[in-house]
Amino acid sequence: MIHQGFLRAGVFSFALALGACSYFDSSTPPPCPNVSILAGSERLVLFKDGPGRDIIDILFEADMSGLRAACEYDDLRVDVQTSFEIIAARGPKSDTARAMIVFFAAVVDPDGRVVAKETFESRIEFPSGRRQIGVREEMVQRIPLSTQIRGPEYQVLVGFQLTPDQLEYNQSRRP
Repeated sequence: MIHQGFLRAGVFSFALALGACSYFDSSTPPPCPNVSILAGSERLVLFKDGPGRDIIDILFEADMSGLRAACEYDDLRVDVQTSFEIIAARGPKSDTARAMIVFFAAVVDPDGRVVAKETFESRIEFPSGRRQIGVREEMVQRIPLSTQIRGPEYQVLVGFQLTPDQLEYNQSRRP
């Protein structure tokens, strides 16, 4: 599924040099912003309602991997194309046929501040008789640029949109 994000935050309201020449050497494309999966948000485990947190209580779980990124520049912005796989599996006692998985893309500025964030949904359909399925998600984030802040100074973080309990669960399972 392809998602197109137009990241327009108030923080991006800095002056763009509309009439200025490109500040990049046209013979060599500038490096892309760093793109990575936010540590701790690469795994999602959804449990049945109730207090149980054993393997038999899992409705489904999903892992994010295979991150790929590329970018294209023009004088005013960088478009960052990001893709990754979501591998989802039903729990051993689960008969759920579908899952809605929410993930995010966030743009972080050179000072470490999140200047824009968007959430997206991935609809997972488990075919009859299959416990596991994979999907590839693709999205484009557009980052306005200025002559003071360039593309490689930003980073794009992706991950599952977790609740505090899900994040705590992930952190408790880390080695």
